[in-house]
Amino acid sequence: MYFWLSLFLIGATCLIVSEAFFRNVKFEEIARIEGSWDFQGNLTSGKTYILSIASSEEWGKLFNDGTFTEPQPVNITITSPEGGNVTILQAFFFGLPSTSSLYQEGTPPAIVNIEYQIVDDSSLQVTASSSQIRFTVRRTGLYVVRVLQQLLAARDPPLEMLFYEEVVLNKDGYIFLVLSGGLLCIVGGVMSIWSIFGKEKVKRRRMRK
Repeated sequence: MYFWLSLFLIGATCLIVSEAFFRNVKFEEIARIEGSWDFQGNLTSGKTYILSIASSEEWGKLFNDGTFTEPQPVNITITSPEGGNVTILQAFFFGLPSTSSLYQEGTPPAIVNIEYQIVDDSSLQVTASSSQIRFTVRRTGLYVVRVLQQLLAARDPPLEMLFYEEVVLNKDGYIFLVLSGGLLCIVGGVMSIWSIFGKEKVKRRRMRK
């Protein structure tokens, strides 16, 4: 039993180490546009991206002068390639009033929460409950982003929009540790349980005989 328990602990250690040391991430900018409501970029299947939206100065003024005191939703659509299916989400922006002690001049409102209404699961795997528009692409092609003015009081478009590709450093080492650690955890855990309960059943059968 102790041998299998040791294997389980070694596997768990591998998983912890993989997250702590090997899953280093950098972000590479692949597309950018300034002063536009529409944006597009060629995305590759299997890769993870972050859509960054920087608000215009006008958006910030609405928070700075106290017009808004709560996060404000901005409707955004992401149109997938080929079939043209649409992912619909709301990004909630928030900025501080100029009277706040934490206010810093020139700091634009930032996205504080994301809510998805519709997700094109055939093209995107989204990260829910996040302050980032982050997703993994399932279909290679040209993706089109539109920021809608339906709920937005400002008339100016976003200052800029960018696609960042999330690149995992030391990827081979990370995958090796995750796979080996996961396997050791499964084997060690199953065999430890069997050692405890399986042997008890065998003992009971022998005692009955």
